[in-house]
Amino acid sequence: MASMSTLCNDLGHFHSSARLYQLDRALPDKVGLDPTSLGELREADMTEAWLSVEDIAEHLGVSKDTVYTWVASKGMPAHKVGRLWKFQASEIDDWVRSGGAATQENEG
Repeated sequence: MASMSTLCNDLGHFHSSARLYQLDRALPDKVGLDPTSLGELREADMTEAWLSVEDIAEHLGVSKDTVYTWVASKGMPAHKVGRLWKFQASEIDDWVRSGGAATQENEG
């Protein structure tokens, strides 16, 4: 299999249009991917801001202590940057939608 840089050089480059980016249509076929699974990449997705514990607590309407508890015991997506926890709202929203923040009946 060819290297990614070789494929990119051979197949072209990213096309930009306003705030949308779309992969060259030939690239997915060359690397064995379904082109429909790639979709369009939004600039916002590529530059999403990192949020603090305070920001995520406010976003979800819970306390900072709850956020720390969910990171420790429920697998809330979080990234340690130095001594600080950082979050991306899109990851947290996906986690909540998948039931990550749901309470279990046996919890008291």
